[in-house]
Amino acid sequence: LLLRTKDFFKSVEKEKDYWQILKFYVILVVIVQIVSFLVNIPLFLSNSLFFNLVAVGLGSSIVLAFVTPFIAAALFHIGILLYKSQGGYFNTFKPTAYSMAIYAMYSFASSIIIGIINWFIPPNFDLILKGGSPWIYSLPATIVSSVIGLIAIAHFTYALVKGICYFQKISVGKALVAIIVIPVVITLIIGIIFGAGTAFILNAFGY
Repeated sequence: LLLRTKDFFKSVEKEKDYWQILKFYVILVVIVQIVSFLVNIPLFLSNSLFFNLVAVGLGSSIVLAFVTPFIAAALFHIGILLYKSQGGYFNTFKPTAYSMAIYAMYSFASSIIIGIINWFIPPNFDLILKGGSPWIYSLPATIVSSVIGLIAIAHFTYALVKGICYFQKISVGKALVAIIVIPVVITLIIGIIFGAGTAFILNAFGY
């Protein structure tokens, strides 16, 4: 999946079960969250607030792992439908879930590296108490997180495009439009509608 993505997708071409694919992704997310929890134990001993934050993050991440692949695949599939592809939703869900698994693998590495950095340069918990800040974590931890995150996004996109092209039988250009442009447009439309609705409600109440 990581190194020979196209060959991997060929090997799972006959898969027809949502649960088998979802289980693969969820198990990876659970492993990442458990590792993140364990590697932060030294910080838990000195600050109960950090324990609570990580515990909430662990639980919410596992719950979201069951639904996020379906939602992401639905957004991507709207774009694919514009090209009248006959692959069906399942053939969008499959590369989406497996590509998200790649992202989870990078999160695994990130959790270990950043957790170790936090042993020596703990996060600034005072900023957490004040409502959060992008500089809660030390500069080394922030840089490592950003670099790994960018690589993860690039690898996720590469794998997703490969999978979409293979299963939906469309070109790379069309796949990129389907997974980037269409979701961005949909998100903007939803944001505008939500913003206008919020403004209308606030105006109605005299704010």
